[in-house]
Amino acid sequence: KQEVDQFFLVLEGILARKKHAYLEALDKAAAEVSLAYDPLIHRVKELQEEQLDLVSLGSSVEDEDSPLVFLEQVHLLRERVERFVQTPLPS
Repeated sequence: KQEVDQFFLVLEGILARKKHAYLEALDKAAAEVSLAYDPLIHRVKELQEEQLDLVSLGSSVEDEDSPLVFLEQVHLLRERVERFVQTPLPS
């Protein structure tokens, strides 16, 4: 009985060390993935926000009554859209 208990104690120790090593490897991989992709995800979110702002601005331009203000807003919208379209996507 003692030999069996000793065998399982050793086996538990081996399994615990392997589990710890695997979890460390997974944590390291997760940190590397996060380091590589978090800035890209942040940049894509910024681009999405800019796109939504442009859509909103485009809608508000349509409601403008003053011809002069309308032309100014269209000009600003056009400039922002051109900058947005020329912005390279993160890769």
